[in-house]
Amino acid sequence: MYHAADTRYDEITWDDICLTTDADEAAPYVEWCGGWLHEIDISPDARIADESDIVDAAEDLDIITDDCRLAFELVDRRELRVELARRGFTGCRYDDMGPDNAYTHETIRVWEPGTLSIVGVSEIEAE
Repeated sequence: MYHAADTRYDEITWDDICLTTDADEAAPYVEWCGGWLHEIDISPDARIADESDIVDAAEDLDIITDDCRLAFELVDRRELRVELARRGFTGCRYDDMGPDNAYTHETIRVWEPGTLSIVGVSEIEAE
């Protein structure tokens, strides 16, 4: 998994991070300014919700609206991530859009930093 950021990190300490499954999908997030591409392993103990789990939780919370109905929109709602965590999930996966909606990619969003470890970091030059 990969995460691009304008800051180099040696460990993950925050409780909400988005990862891609391919380095080429992560890099465009910082190519305009330069930054760092972090290669990250997810623990086999991590429990990752899929889009059907996201929708089930959103339906139970009654937060699906015409303006907020797709998985990538729903997971931006903190109450949904809290509900998924209550159900035992440490993250979720869903189809997402890249910068400027230029392409689609799978995102794995994780809110339990203890399930992640950085295994490599490389610099991304600004374009």
